[in-house]
Amino acid sequence: MDGSGKSTQAQMLKKWIEENLSVPAHVVREPGGCEQSELIRQHLKSGTPLDPYTQLMLFSMARYFVIENVILPYLERGHYVIMDRFIGSTNAYQYRTGGVTYKEFLDTTTKICPKALSLEKEGLTFYIEVPLETALQRIRERNGENPSVDPFENEKFLEKVKAGYDLLYKTYALPRHICINGDMAPGAVFDSVVTEFQKNVQHVSEH
Repeated sequence: MDGSGKSTQAQMLKKWIEENLSVPAHVVREPGGCEQSELIRQHLKSGTPLDPYTQLMLFSMARYFVIENVILPYLERGHYVIMDRFIGSTNAYQYRTGGVTYKEFLDTTTKICPKALSLEKEGLTFYIEVPLETALQRIRERNGENPSVDPFENEKFLEKVKAGYDLLYKTYALPRHICINGDMAPGAVFDSVVTEFQKNVQHVSEH
């Protein structure tokens, strides 16, 4: 979720992997990460009103491009890829907020970027959980005196997003979905991330 500190943790994990495992690691943002996806990101972040289904289509297209052009080539070389968000984000932001139906979410994902489903299943997902008030305060501090025009940083909208993430990664969490308490100092949060990473990632035990 925006304001959870996920980008900070992603960069810290990248550094830890490269220093401790001697394996290249790459932080890739969503939407974005490649030329086509960055163009889509600019449109999504512009403040232009978009209905939820159009948002779903654009996020799915951006995900398709970054999977094909960035993620899969890195994985084929044996590198680690760390995403600051992935398909669970679309689940929380577009489906769990009531913007689109589950059928629309699943059908669109299956048609546009089916590889996202297998990557989600095979990968490890960290849900950095923070109280809504903490996330909003961090967003305000980040934006400074310039109020955000990002439609995804609206307080009432983020309240629904938080509830959606909690359902997805706590109530209905799968074995490779790890909930991390993000309401601590970044170093303490990262200690939890590394502990769970070492428990759950095959490469660590083989190194």
